[in-house]
Amino acid sequence: MRVLAAWVSRFGLIGLIVLPLAYAWNPGLVLVALFQARSWMAAPAGLDPADCTGDWSVPIDAATPYLAPFFPETRASYRVLTLPAKDGDRPLAFRIDGVAAPARYWSLHAYDAASGVVVAALADIDIGAAEGAKFSVYARPAGPGGVGPTLAFPPDIERIALVWRIYAGQGSPPRVTALDAATGAPAPCRPVFALPASVRDPTQAAARDAVFAAMLAEQRARIAAGEAAPIRFRARRAENTPLFANRHVVYAFAPLDPALGESAEITFRPPPLKPGADGRGVRYWSVCLGGVRETSTSACITDSDVAIDPDGLARFVVGPGNGAPQSGVNRLGWGWFSGPRVLIVRQLDTATPFGGGFASSFAAVPEGVAAAEGLIGDFAPTGRYRP
Repeated sequence: MRVLAAWVSRFGLIGLIVLPLAYAWNPGLVLVALFQARSWMAAPAGLDPADCTGDWSVPIDAATPYLAPFFPETRASYRVLTLPAKDGDRPLAFRIDGVAAPARYWSLHAYDAASGVVVAALADIDIGAAEGAKFSVYARPAGPGGVGPTLAFPPDIERIALVWRIYAGQGSPPRVTALDAATGAPAPCRPVFALPASVRDPTQAAARDAVFAAMLAEQRARIAAGEAAPIRFRARRAENTPLFANRHVVYAFAPLDPALGESAEITFRPPPLKPGADGRGVRYWSVCLGGVRETSTSACITDSDVAIDPDGLARFVVGPGNGAPQSGVNRLGWGWFSGPRVLIVRQLDTATPFGGGFASSFAAVPEGVAAAEGLIGDFAPTGRYRP
């Protein structure tokens, strides 16, 4: 109710009337707007004009993943801060001061807030601060003069979105101070509302829907042909994902349609975790279910919780209800979504790739999108529907 009250205070009663109609038309856009309304409510008053810290968003985490856009991972915690890149004609920079979180992984990303595409990213290992140690990072326009860890963004960007991520850990978002990019003097911090094109542009939405529609058509054709595994996945990187994706993750994804079966069974060989016997592997992997139209998440199962069957395979059943793993089978419910679902398999940080891993295969795929099974063999998920 407090979120609705904030929405009405911002947009008036007409906003309340329009809200259900807008949700039916574009649920992803509505979730972005409501998420920002929740963050406005939580922002404190009376801070130093150059201090942006109080304007970090409310956390995106396992508490309410269904209320957050852009397919959040439920064992992670995210904070978002959208800022103008200029104060009038004066370019701005931002000093980010924090404490290294006790976590499996943490990072800072900078995005073009208008497009949702990543422009710079630093993982914990790039920043180099030991757990509990202080660190400083600068987000600034690309060019000479950067010192230390830097998120360099294109000078022509109008708004940047900073995202603080923690996977399998906890910590507070860092302090952010606005600066004059040329002099380093404090500058006014003016957080802004932004609806990225990935949720407001009908052309982009149509293109994204076309990809999922084509994949579902392929599933139907394979079912008609009697193939044993008609559900095939594609893989992509953050640079090709206008939904505030993590640059250190490679994603395998496939749409699932409850109309094609009461449940879907997905199987793959899980990737090795770092540090493996040869020092290779991923730092984290997970399987999450989201809604194609909503771009939110209903549930995830992460590497430490996944049951592995006697053959060393990870088996998932997506269908009515949820339940604890049984006999090596992991369960995810269909969720509350209004249309096709999307199953997303994340592999985090494959900078030192293992044989057959996503990162080692992507060098041969410049555009960053390809059929997953053609790249990574048994590590690629496949599946089938059950009546």
